[in-house]
Amino acid sequence: MDVIDAGTFPRYPVAFEALAGMSPAAFSALVAEVRLALDDAEEARLDRPDRRRAPGGGRRPRLRVADRLLLTLIKARFRAGPEVGLMFGVGTDTTRRTTRRVLPLLLASSAGGVAVALAPRERRERFLRAVRCLPNDGGTVQLLGRACGLYIGVDGRVHPHNRVTAA
Repeated sequence: MDVIDAGTFPRYPVAFEALAGMSPAAFSALVAEVRLALDDAEEARLDRPDRRRAPGGGRRPRLRVADRLLLTLIKARFRAGPEVGLMFGVGTDTTRRTTRRVLPLLLASSAGGVAVALAPRERRERFLRAVRCLPNDGGTVQLLGRACGLYIGVDGRVHPHNRVTAA
């Protein structure tokens, strides 16, 4: 798994639930609910009078709706930095833009309580639970840890990222 996406990530239901805070089935229902609101918000954003490009101009979004929602959930729950977007194959600017647009819609949805930040201890426990279940093919686990300010040392323990020194 080089990057995480909402299409392949549910293959690891324990890790998915640890990171997203809900089962893959509940997440699919949430995507269906938020998709309509996101489409309406995007249409309103594109139809503003001061827009320089004609509607339909510009690049298409790189992330699908489910990926944007999952990215925002992980970022909000783990208080992760914009580096969390690297897990999804996008840069920090795309992560910030996506989070800014999706988070208000997510909080207004029926699963808005899932998007609250976790306590540091629970964040560490959920990170460890996800680490135990995910393959580390493309370094996605290290990216998640770095975005969350955590690091798994050679001893297998989680350390705060800023206290770990390179040997």
